[in-house]
Amino acid sequence: MLLCCTMFMGTTYAWFTDSVTSADNKISSGTLDVDFLKYNTETQVYESIANKEAAIFTEKNGTNWEPGKTEVVHFLVQNNGTLYLKYNFFLSVLNQGLIGALEYAVVEGNYAEVSTLDSWDKIVARVGSDNIKTLAEGKYALYPEADLAPKDDANGKDKRYFALAIHMGEGVSNDYQGKSVSID
Repeated sequence: MLLCCTMFMGTTYAWFTDSVTSADNKISSGTLDVDFLKYNTETQVYESIANKEAAIFTEKNGTNWEPGKTEVVHFLVQNNGTLYLKYNFFLSVLNQGLIGALEYAVVEGNYAEVSTLDSWDKIVARVGSDNIKTLAEGKYALYPEADLAPKDDANGKDKRYFALAIHMGEGVSNDYQGKSVSID
């Protein structure tokens, strides 16, 4: 009887145990790599300006602005990593007397799509007058919480092309002579 009970308990115990093994499990982290590029009109390619200190509003028309001047600079934000990217694009503006004379607009599209916007009137027509903003002192987001897909996304959502257009109004007074503004 003792032998039968022992065997019965041993058999019952075997009914409730099991084991499964899984080998070669690997967890890998992705990469986060973002680049910021500016279109160079001389070489006709986008060139990286990430982590560089260089003026972006001087190549085409010089640094001395006058009433009616418009300058458009073309940019590309590109995700070179394997992870989705959430980013913010900020302007940081320091007034040195020129605030009040400048307007800006952000125009979506790559250089080929928006290079024909060579006047402020064409830019306003493209983006709409509601999207024309007066340049103000401070730090503010042009693209808050924007997303980019991982590199080589089939739908091209790993890149964002846009242009930043700055315009000095035609009717500004002589009070703005010799003044400046710093934009980062």
